[in-house]
Amino acid sequence: MLPGWPIFKRRRKVMTYVMTKPCPVCKQQLTKKAPTDTVQCSCGKHVWQG
Repeated sequence: MLPGWPIFKRRRKVMTYVMTKPCPVCKQQLTKKAPTDTVQCSCGKHVWQG
């Protein structure tokens, strides 16, 4: 181990659900954190429902 190098501890991995898709109208990336979330695009012309 070299001096000044950080020591990393093993951590339990936590899986999180994240889905993304582009808005079909303005191509901005939409992000969903749960399968049942409803996300509205900032352009106001598309709603991604779960």
